[in-house]
Amino acid sequence: MSVVYVLEGEGVIGKKKSSPAKLYTLLLLGSGDGLEAWNKSSKPFKFVLIAGQPLNEPVVQQGPFVMNTKEQIEKTFRDFHSYTNGFQRAKTWKSENARGFSH
Repeated sequence: MSVVYVLEGEGVIGKKKSSPAKLYTLLLLGSGDGLEAWNKSSKPFKFVLIAGQPLNEPVVQQGPFVMNTKEQIEKTFRDFHSYTNGFQRAKTWKSENARGFSH
């Protein structure tokens, strides 16, 4: 299993006759032994490839957190709200990207 995310430009990923993958496109690819990509323009074509073996483990997701069990999710939320176990800086942290945005 692999994921390809296009960061800049456009190009062909997979078979040469495939439709071009454009900026901000996310491709989910099945298992295989390799990946081929072609830049058919004069502009840069940049993408991120993330691949690996399936873990075959249970997955529980809630909000921004992904764990293996509901109990782990609940503990992570407790840690987050009490600013413990890795979340100590969450109390004062501000996103640089969120400046100028309001909720």
